[in-house]
Amino acid sequence: PPLPLPLFATMSAEDDELPNLVDDAPTATTGEEEELDSDDDVSTLAPEDRLARALAAKDKGNGAFKAKDEAGAVKEYKYGVGMLEGLNEANTGEEQVKALLLSLHNNLSMVHFKLGEYGEATKQGSAALTIDPQNVKGLYRRGAARRKAGE
Repeated sequence: PPLPLPLFATMSAEDDELPNLVDDAPTATTGEEEELDSDDDVSTLAPEDRLARALAAKDKGNGAFKAKDEAGAVKEYKYGVGMLEGLNEANTGEEQVKALLLSLHNNLSMVHFKLGEYGEATKQGSAALTIDPQNVKGLYRRGAARRKAGE
């Protein structure tokens, strides 16, 4: 049987809203993630600790987004990106880091779009596309933000 079309493929160019699609696939966390104090140096954390904190931040961001707390979602998603900075500088590293960064940037693009911050939504969509140039969510979200910004 034919595969169903993804939601974005059924939207028309006149749609003003992006669908509420955050990448909320469950992430494996240990439950032992601790908050990072502003005085903590991220570079001193082990890569697996940074990854665990980024996963926890994604989950918190998804919860905030679902609760319509866009500012909280942005804060958590940006925290997650910050945890991963430097772990995969050339986008050639571990697939788990790349997939999480891609998800965080796509989610940030969605939230900024919802907030009407189309420049930032475009920037985050472009960041996702530096990781995976063929990423459909990144392409769609960047394009939708550009259209709303009049680009």
